Amino acid sequence: MEIWLTPWGFLRGAAAHTATVKSRKIDNVSYQVVTWSPAQKAPSGLPYQIAGYIGPDHLIDRVETWVEHPWMGDLHVEALYSGYRDAGGLKVPGRIALRQQGMESFVVVITEARANPSNIADLMTPPPAPARGPAPVAAPLASERLADGVYRITGGYVALAVELKDYVVVLEGGQSEARGLAILAETKRLFPAKRIKYVVNTHPHFDHAAGLPPFVAEGITILTDDNNKFFVEASLSQPRTLVGDTLAKARKKPKVEGVIDKLVLTDGARTIELHHVEKLEHSEGMLIAFLPKEKILFTADFNVPAAGQPISPSIATLVQNVERLQLDFERHVMVHPPNPDRPMTKADLLALAKGAN
Repeated sequence: MEIWLTPWGFLRGAAAHTATVKSRKIDNVSYQVVTWSPAQKAPSGLPYQIAGYIGPDHLIDRVETWVEHPWMGDLHVEALYSGYRDAGGLKVPGRIALRQQGMESFVVVITEARANPSNIADLMTPPPAPARGPAPVAAPLASERLADGVYRITGGYVALAVELKDYVVVLEGGQSEARGLAILAETKRLFPAKRIKYVVNTHPHFDHAAGLPPFVAEGITILTDDNNKFFVEASLSQPRTLVGDTLAKARKKPKVEGVIDKLVLTDGARTIELHHVEKLEHSEGMLIAFLPKEKILFTADFNVPAAGQPISPSIATLVQNVERLQLDFERHVMVHPPNPDRPMTKADLLALAKGAN
């Protein structure tokens, strides 16, 4: 994709494939829009489309395409070129900007360009790949009973399945579609007679949100921090013609509810409290969950460091919020558990916080 999006790669691709040309005016500028499809197909089986915008000066101002994204559906990717100048007989842009979903993610200013340099072979030879050990083997999915009606689901990013009188709540949807489907299946196995009403998204970082589409496909409501509500809803409402996943096939719109500071779910016998975490650098939209009766705290990304690694200052932030909220817990269940994989205790967390100060 990165090659096809360059002006030169785009023109080579258009010349090698069947291209169409249409006129289009944008902001009173007339463009010739050249569109073609490469040989690669998306996971859904549909062809990709690449379009280049050629301005009145016969230079390429922009090249765009759409790629599958497990969280954001058909992700719009654009490369914008401006400030062209001559460099050894070549027209070279002075500025390149990459946009994803309309937001700039990479910008470079070109200060020098050489046409066909003598050391082209050296420049095109990648450095040797670093040595890597064998890929880690994923742990099998399993569930561990923490209390009556409360299960810790392992085998990936940890989730909690919590039973209330009329429905079930899942805390954390997982880091991928496969993990989301696995959590759903295990929750249904644990509570076959009850519907899953809510899935709690601790925060909207990609690796904590990519497991949500299968939940949306089943009509399950997402609970997330109110700071994330628009982003989560908009992302999961994108067209998914290229992805070909369970949500694309279900064609359902997401149901998202925002948590402002605190939300309590209860059936009279069991309570789940969701709290916004204040003054956290990692994310301004972080939720933690607390089960008062079971004295369980559930968090994501307040991680236990590996041996010899520094302790994240976010640990101290978590303790400050726990003290502010007066959460009296005994067990601390983490989405990223320590090694060996186990729930921690309140004493473990306080000891970590002391080391971070």
